[in-house]
Amino acid sequence: TLTASEVRDPILLYPLRRSKLTRPFIKTPKEETIYLFSILQTAKPDPEAVKTLMAKNRSLFERARNLGGKSYPVNALPFSQEDWIRHFDDSWETFAHLKNRLDPQKLLSPGQGIFTSEICSV
Repeated sequence: TLTASEVRDPILLYPLRRSKLTRPFIKTPKEETIYLFSILQTAKPDPEAVKTLMAKNRSLFERARNLGGKSYPVNALPFSQEDWIRHFDDSWETFAHLKNRLDPQKLLSPGQGIFTSEICSV
């Protein structure tokens, strides 16, 4: 849990109309009005402080995901391949198929951990 005393950085919270997001692989909750929520946290340049902050990020993300939230994956939260599969949900198979077809040599986006094993094979 994050307490008010722990938040010293800016917080973003604003509504969006889901229908305005028209790209096929942007994952959102099912409601028409969705909310972008982000805490723009910073950490001291100390490995333990970063580790603690990353653990809090993971905890907050999992809590939001369990409530139906989705992650816009440009953040300080590493995703495992299982996280990506769960994120893309019913479009994972199509996404993996397109990746295999359009990037057969697996050159694009290796750093995100989306396709780390043969799970992506369709």
